[in-house]
Amino acid sequence: MEFKEEDIADVWNEPPRYAIITGANTGIGYEMSRILAAKGWHVILACRNRQRGISAVNDIISDVGSHARIEFMELDLSSLDSVCNFVRRYSMKLRPLNLLINNAGIMLAPHALTVDGIEQTFQVNFVGPYLLTSLLLPKIRGSASADFPSRVVNVGSVAHRWAPKQGVILNMTTINDPSNYQRWGWYGHSKLALMLYTRKLCRDLMYENVYVNCVHPGVIRSDLFRHEGSPCLTFESLRDSRVAGEYFPPFFGAAGKLINFFAIPFYRSKASGALTPLFAATSPLVTQV
Repeated sequence: MEFKEEDIADVWNEPPRYAIITGANTGIGYEMSRILAAKGWHVILACRNRQRGISAVNDIISDVGSHARIEFMELDLSSLDSVCNFVRRYSMKLRPLNLLINNAGIMLAPHALTVDGIEQTFQVNFVGPYLLTSLLLPKIRGSASADFPSRVVNVGSVAHRWAPKQGVILNMTTINDPSNYQRWGWYGHSKLALMLYTRKLCRDLMYENVYVNCVHPGVIRSDLFRHEGSPCLTFESLRDSRVAGEYFPPFFGAAGKLINFFAIPFYRSKASGALTPLFAATSPLVTQV
């Protein structure tokens, strides 16, 4: 069964349904926001960059129409203060929250620490979403009903398989040590942590009208690859096994760069990739997975 945009029910004539989507100014986050806005959802684009976020809102209004219920709210997952401030500002609006999609993430970024002193991939992909979801959970639970359950969708990745063999590491000294950093390994580590958190949250909310799922949207050519860099496409870098290991999964080796170059045309489009998390977010066929 192929899930299509037309399969998402309109909610224009129902009580306002509120959705927060992180990283919504680009990629599949933007597409999910556009589709939900077209279906009558009130969508909050939770983005780090104000200018790009407001631009995305305007673009969606131009596409959907002036009746679109959509707005921007600033959220930087690399700052725990920003996460707390976001939740505080949203709570002050006295609105329900029917859907949270933790979509924002970074991939293959160079090693760096956030303002909170945490390795940036781990914080943006796991710690930030964990804190955001935890703080919004009372609102999510309070908005749920048997007729319209609340939902949390975490955008995961098959890359969780490339996490360190020992599983999720919570020793911050180990996580923050640049000598331990390997781009794919730590990206997979962050996604494994997010997946395991999803499973725990799912168990915790098993007897409530809150559905929690984690989905891999497929391989999509989007801004997630912005840290990939030109070395991926140079023959000189193909001979450098260290660089190859940095940018491609361990089993690919140096040949992975060449494989990636020819595979790009077969990556899923952003619009197609957006439908996978939207299936988990809206389909009546989905409960707890």
